[in-house]
Amino acid sequence: MTDGEALVRSVLATPADDAPRLIYADWLDEQGRAEDAEFIRVQVELARLGFDGAFHTDEHGGLRHVPEHVVRLTERQLELWYDGFGRPDLPAALENWPIAPHQVRGPLVRVRRGFVERVSCRCGDFLAVAAELFGRQPVIHVRLVDRQAVDENTGWGFGWYCAGVWEQLVDDIPPEVWKYLAPDGRPMVHFPTSDEADAALGWACVRYGRAKAGLGEK
Repeated sequence: MTDGEALVRSVLATPADDAPRLIYADWLDEQGRAEDAEFIRVQVELARLGFDGAFHTDEHGGLRHVPEHVVRLTERQLELWYDGFGRPDLPAALENWPIAPHQVRGPLVRVRRGFVERVSCRCGDFLAVAAELFGRQPVIHVRLVDRQAVDENTGWGFGWYCAGVWEQLVDDIPPEVWKYLAPDGRPMVHFPTSDEADAALGWACVRYGRAKAGLGEK
């Protein structure tokens, strides 16, 4: 394992920690990749300041005042990105997927704090790339755009169902992910809201991906 690979592995091991990312940025500087290093530092600083989304709003949805140094950081992030720096190491199957360094809607790969943080895609595509993607990037959010929790309309809330248990369910969850969503083996799980159901499925996908890549849970 090279020094660079070892440093990336430390980022994967602790995705919530900024320190390994900044250490990796220092290493990039030593390799003559100053702009790639700067991109990571700019993104880490924007996240630390809480201004790394597409819109700068407060908890009530109102526009916040954006300090001048945040404006400069945001502009620099995009300058570096559109000049071709900060591009994440992705599996070949993802190279043509839409990718953005800021918050946008739709199926895509989202880069935050210098690495891929969020993936929105179809279930089959996720299963195909999960092992290699999580082995390269510290993904902590997954959204399966072709899966929607079933609104039971019975007071049970919003449910997910394991594939193969019932017929004609287009939004059922594959068994390999299901065991992380319902480790007790239940064929269905329910949540009070659709947001909670989506969050639970997303976390199950993250656990699945990290397991496929030989990483522990974070």
